[in-house]
Amino acid sequence: MNCPGNGRKKRSPTPCGKLGDLKNDPRPLRGARWEYVSGGVILLGGIIGAATGSRLDRFASARLFDPIGASSVSWVTGLPDGLPHAGGGLFLRPRDAAKLGQLVIDEGRWQGRPIVDAG
Repeated sequence: MNCPGNGRKKRSPTPCGKLGDLKNDPRPLRGARWEYVSGGVILLGGIIGAATGSRLDRFASARLFDPIGASSVSWVTGLPDGLPHAGGGLFLRPRDAAKLGQLVIDEGRWQGRPIVDAG
């Protein structure tokens, strides 16, 4: 059986693109195509909350956004329990995003004061 678009023969009875036929997967090779998957950073937001004892949005405000004077930070929240969406739910004004960029340029220091580890 030929899989559409790849020109390779399949040796499996499963249709092209079905899970379990990874050897003959018709999708492009790793690195040839980019897909956005936010599950990892959503999980990371939960891990930060569990490790610090503070929700991600509150932790980020206290440790990052308030110290650099970011004044219009908001998060998309949802289930469970109104938690912030760490996988793309952060809204910043351009000037506040620029402050984050400056923080990176200055290796974690804001106006000479350390905010995040430079490493």
